[in-house]
Amino acid sequence: MENYPNYATKLHEFDFAKYGQNCGGEGIRVDAPDELPKAVDKALKAKIPIIVDINTDPRRFIQ
Repeated sequence: MENYPNYATKLHEFDFAKYGQNCGGEGIRVDAPDELPKAVDKALKAKIPIIVDINTDPRRFIQ
Protein backbone atom coordinates (compact mmCIF):
# COMPACT_ATOMS: atom_id res chain seq x y z
CA MET A 1 0.00 0.00 0.00
CA GLU A 2 2.93 2.36 0.60
CA ASN A 3 4.74 1.41 -2.61
CA TYR A 4 6.59 -1.44 -0.91
CA PRO A 5 6.59 -4.85 -2.59
CA ASN A 6 3.91 -7.19 -1.26
CA TYR A 7 5.90 -10.08 0.20
CA ALA A 8 4.72 -12.56 2.85
CA THR A 9 1.93 -10.29 4.05
CA LYS A 10 -1.08 -12.57 3.89
CA LEU A 11 -2.09 -11.91 7.51
CA HIS A 12 -5.76 -10.97 7.43
CA GLU A 13 -7.93 -10.12 10.44
CA PHE A 14 -5.56 -11.69 12.95
CA ASP A 15 -6.66 -11.22 16.57
CA PHE A 16 -3.44 -10.11 18.29
CA ALA A 17 -5.29 -9.50 21.57
CA LYS A 18 -6.45 -13.13 21.64
CA TYR A 19 -2.91 -14.23 20.75
CA GLY A 20 -1.56 -12.35 23.79
CA GLN A 21 -4.09 -14.11 26.02
CA ASN A 22 -3.29 -17.52 24.52
CA CYS A 23 0.41 -16.97 25.25
CA GLY A 24 -0.24 -16.40 28.95
CA GLY A 25 -0.31 -12.62 28.90
CA GLU A 26 -3.15 -10.29 28.23
CA GLY A 27 -4.57 -8.67 25.12
CA ILE A 28 -6.66 -5.58 24.62
CA ARG A 29 -8.48 -4.81 21.38
CA VAL A 30 -8.98 -1.11 20.56
CA ASP A 31 -11.65 -0.43 17.93
CA ALA A 32 -12.34 3.27 18.52
CA PRO A 33 -10.02 6.23 19.17
CA ASP A 34 -11.68 7.03 22.50
CA GLU A 35 -10.76 3.52 23.78
CA LEU A 36 -7.02 4.07 23.27
CA PRO A 37 -6.10 6.12 26.38
CA LYS A 38 -7.67 3.58 28.75
CA ALA A 39 -6.04 0.65 26.91
CA VAL A 40 -2.58 2.25 27.00
CA ASP A 41 -2.97 3.14 30.67
CA LYS A 42 -3.96 -0.44 31.48
CA ALA A 43 -1.04 -1.82 29.45
CA LEU A 44 1.49 0.42 31.17
CA LYS A 45 0.23 -0.64 34.61
CA ALA A 46 0.10 -4.35 33.80
CA LYS A 47 2.39 -6.75 35.66
CA ILE A 48 2.26 -9.30 32.83
CA PRO A 49 3.08 -9.02 29.12
CA ILE A 50 0.27 -7.34 27.22
CA ILE A 51 -0.55 -6.71 23.57
CA VAL A 52 -2.64 -3.70 22.58
CA ASP A 53 -4.24 -4.58 19.24
CA ILE A 54 -5.27 -1.30 17.63
CA ASN A 55 -7.75 -1.56 14.78
CA THR A 56 -6.90 1.15 12.26
CA ASP A 57 -8.58 2.28 9.07
CA PRO A 58 -7.18 0.18 6.20
CA ARG A 59 -8.22 2.90 3.72
CA ARG A 60 -5.68 5.36 5.14
CA PHE A 61 -3.06 4.31 2.58
CA ILE A 62 -5.32 4.46 -0.47
CA GLN A 63 -4.67 7.54 -2.56
